[in-house]
Amino acid sequence: MMKKYVIIFRSSLTISNEELEEKIKNLGFQVKTYPILEIKNIRKERISTLNAQAICTSSVNGILILSRLIRDRKIKIFTMGSSSSRTAKECGFKNIIDCNADSDRMLELINKTVKGNGEIIYAGAKKISNDLPSILTSNGYNVNRYILYETVFTKFLHKEFINIVNTEQLAWIVLLSRKGARNCIRLLKKSFTDAKINSINFACLSSNIAKTLPKSIINKRYAKNPDTREIVKILSWEK
Repeated sequence: MMKKYVIIFRSSLTISNEELEEKIKNLGFQVKTYPILEIKNIRKERISTLNAQAICTSSVNGILILSRLIRDRKIKIFTMGSSSSRTAKECGFKNIIDCNADSDRMLELINKTVKGNGEIIYAGAKKISNDLPSILTSNGYNVNRYILYETVFTKFLHKEFINIVNTEQLAWIVLLSRKGARNCIRLLKKSFTDAKINSINFACLSSNIAKTLPKSIINKRYAKNPDTREIVKILSWEK
């Protein structure tokens, strides 16, 4: 019997999914990864952390780009989820505070650990879903926001993926971001009927990503914690 596919949609910049792919293969699936978002670098100049107490980040992509623009690896860095904190560790950062993908939690931890007079660097995408820089400013912090990149929708689904769906070889689609989920649905609607889309199984990295999907899609599961290891658990439970 032919093994079915788990398809991972991710941004073009994100670090390799080799560990996740291997764990999924061990469950008896074939795995393919395709880009659903293109990352366009905006900032290339180095960033000084001389007067900064801490850095706030909101994504793996932001951490990857930031790591190329600063030298200081001992500065306090706040991350949004275990995948981001692992990436920060792999990039050599030493003082990592993870906020479990919760912006309210990030604000709470900043209030507990950062003095109000010092500078906080907010480094991330051009468009952000939660305006944390403004919230921090209203709480008395001196925030210096650096726009590192922007995300752009990919325009087409890979022909190989379309064939996998049409030949009934698809087991799951894995979605790792809200914007990626929106583009995934947008592109699926160009190639497949609503009935076909509604029959697909989706595994999402968070509940917010799952909420991005249309209500008509009932076969969606999400990780309790935003960690790719939770995705593996979902796939193993549902197998």
